[in-house]
Amino acid sequence: MALPFIVSLTLGTGVAFFLGYCIYFDQKRLSAPDYKKRVHERRRWNRMNTATIVPCANNKAALEEYFVTQMKAGEALIKQNQVEEGLTHFINAIILCAQPAKLKSIRVLPSTEPEDYFDDEEPRKA
Repeated sequence: MALPFIVSLTLGTGVAFFLGYCIYFDQKRLSAPDYKKRVHERRRWNRMNTATIVPCANNKAALEEYFVTQMKAGEALIKQNQVEEGLTHFINAIILCAQPAKLKSIRVLPSTEPEDYFDDEEPRKA
């Protein structure tokens, strides 16, 4: 009966020392004079690396290429079960064409989607 008590006491003491160690170094990290500056720079660096560059609205070829790449990237990510990242790419493509009527003018989406979505007439019944 004494052995399980000693093991649990040793284990509990080890866990307490480990938590104290973590708390001590976390406080030391937070109290560093340049901590806020480093956090701000790291967040700015991450924002710059993840930002997408939208092409000029007057260049239709660049818009079509951007639209297709965003749609393909979104589709590939969703196939890999990364739904949120895939939806981000779909949203980037849709924001480019805020109005559905403009999607027809791109002429790329109709070639990738079924004809029923872009027919001016009534959709065919299957």
